[in-house]
Amino acid sequence: YVVFYFKSASWTQTSLFFILLVILLVGNEFLDHRLGNPKLLGILFFFCLFSFLAFFLPIVVERIDTRLILLSQALSVIVSLAVFAIAFPWRRPDWLDQMRPVVAWIVSTCLVLNFFYFANLIPPVPLALKSAGIYHYVAKTGEGYQVRYVPPPRYRFWKQWDDPFYLSRDEPAFCYTAIFAPRNIRVPVRHVWSQYRPSQGWMVKARVAFEIAGGREGGYRGYSKKSALNPGRWRVEVETDRGQILGRVDFTIQESPDPHPALQTKIID
Repeated sequence: YVVFYFKSASWTQTSLFFILLVILLVGNEFLDHRLGNPKLLGILFFFCLFSFLAFFLPIVVERIDTRLILLSQALSVIVSLAVFAIAFPWRRPDWLDQMRPVVAWIVSTCLVLNFFYFANLIPPVPLALKSAGIYHYVAKTGEGYQVRYVPPPRYRFWKQWDDPFYLSRDEPAFCYTAIFAPRNIRVPVRHVWSQYRPSQGWMVKARVAFEIAGGREGGYRGYSKKSALNPGRWRVEVETDRGQILGRVDFTIQESPDPHPALQTKIID
């Protein structure tokens, strides 16, 4: 699950759920003496089952929506309770006494994860942001997507897009993204352009929505354009229609020197 959710988690609020998975991954190596506790086993079994179904069901039914998350929770509760009901000997007089705390902890864990989901703290699996960048120009061609950008310094080899973005008068900026989704899944996403104001925080300047289609290993490619830009700190958040964040592109806009730095062209296939 750490591997699965790492692909969809971004270093925003959804990273909390991923960090929780990492803690459980590490903690599992030190919990041998505690795994005989039915309450702890109930919590871990339900949590793992829900994490699996939340990832697996959208792939099976080829759809991503809130109903599948609620179904994942319901199935996880039913299966978890059934497993523990069978595990405890039915004919013992203390069977109900054994089941009550397990039921309470499983249901409580379900409610916590329900809060996590509606607070957009759970990564939007199985979607994953494969790549993203800010460019001076983006256009779809027969060979792929043509982009233009100011080449970065050699020491910044990992970021092959404009940061800082050198702004000429009336020039727009383009945000390119490639988002992975399983085959036959279509889901709406949006680019949210925001600028940071010291006195007001992050101010949303534009929301550009489009639908992605799954099945391409490199991700479904798309872009948005923003005009009327001002120098300062900017970011574009890539999110689902529910506000679950797939990723974020942070960059700075600066007035362009004269002459404008030369642009490099490449094709993203």
